[in-house]
Amino acid sequence: MTNGRILSAAGALVGAAIVIAGVLVAPAAIAISYLVALTATLAVVTGTLLLVMIAHLSNATWFVLLRRRAEAVVGALPALAVLAVPLMLVPHALWPWAAPFDALPAALQEALRYKRTYFQPAFFIARAIVYWIVWVSVGERLRRASLTQDTAADRVPSARFRALSAAGIPLVALAMTFASFDWMMSLSPAWSSTLYGLYYVIGGLVSAVAVVAVLARVVPAARDEWSPTPEHVHALGSLTLAFVLLWGYLWYSQFFIIWIADIPREAAWLLDRMRGGWRVVGLAVLANGFAVPVCVLLFRAAKRSAVVMALLGVWLVAVHYVDTYWVLVPSVRREWSPMHLLWDLGAVAFIAGTAAAVAMWRHSTVPPVAVGDPLLHWSSRYEMH
Repeated sequence: MTNGRILSAAGALVGAAIVIAGVLVAPAAIAISYLVALTATLAVVTGTLLLVMIAHLSNATWFVLLRRRAEAVVGALPALAVLAVPLMLVPHALWPWAAPFDALPAALQEALRYKRTYFQPAFFIARAIVYWIVWVSVGERLRRASLTQDTAADRVPSARFRALSAAGIPLVALAMTFASFDWMMSLSPAWSSTLYGLYYVIGGLVSAVAVVAVLARVVPAARDEWSPTPEHVHALGSLTLAFVLLWGYLWYSQFFIIWIADIPREAAWLLDRMRGGWRVVGLAVLANGFAVPVCVLLFRAAKRSAVVMALLGVWLVAVHYVDTYWVLVPSVRREWSPMHLLWDLGAVAFIAGTAAAVAMWRHSTVPPVAVGDPLLHWSSRYEMH
């Protein structure tokens, strides 16, 4: 973990230097790169928070052994809240609706005529504050309750976790949905999709399970009996397959609905992503985010292999980033140049590196498993039926 913190911090410092250079040299290019990195990383962390709450609410015994790894990821939320501040303070750097209304093109003025109140910068920032309050407060409450449960003096009953999760799941999911509307979909303010928020949430859950699969492999267990078994890995594989199938269904549904409706205002968003190189990227996302994992996860041996699941986890996280890139960037720029790659990599290194370093630092003094959970004994002996 110490080596991981050093590498993450080093990557964050290099990324910070690139981001600063981008602000000075190409502010528009670095802004969209920063937004892609922030929203992609945020989806992973908030998706992991949802995963933890789903496990609590469903009383998933198998997940208890892996829960502390997931809670470590959730610990990055305060850092991401700080990293989001620059974009919230200068919305005009990215979002066309933040410019003076009279300066907007006539077509955009007409599209925004009944949305002007919603797109007021002050209201935009107020909503962002609410989202972060929800995510950070729910994440910190669950994390503190889990750590409190570790002490013999104050064991937190499982019912409290279920109550927190029952209240937290809709709040976190709704905040993710409206944040995706505000920060992502509003890059094309004249366009809208009712599936957009759900697509973002499920994409976060896919990447969350993928990250947990990676951590289950690379984070060593303090005791042999706390090491994830093929049964735990199999459960992760089955959950990954379920979320991947749902993600693929939503991808196809959004594409099919826009295509068959053939409404110019809606089709324009899709056409921008189905021309030239963007078409290749979109089809690659579908193939690598849906076809490849489904083919792998249909095999029982693959789902029970920690190595295969870890490699697939890295694969899915990479696809998640490219998917976010494909969804966002064509709204801002049609062309791509090698220089953009520098800004993209710098933003990812800065945001993901900072989040990882903070998560590992906060987790460094925490027991590696939820030692106070009454289900830990049964989780370590979990068998699928």
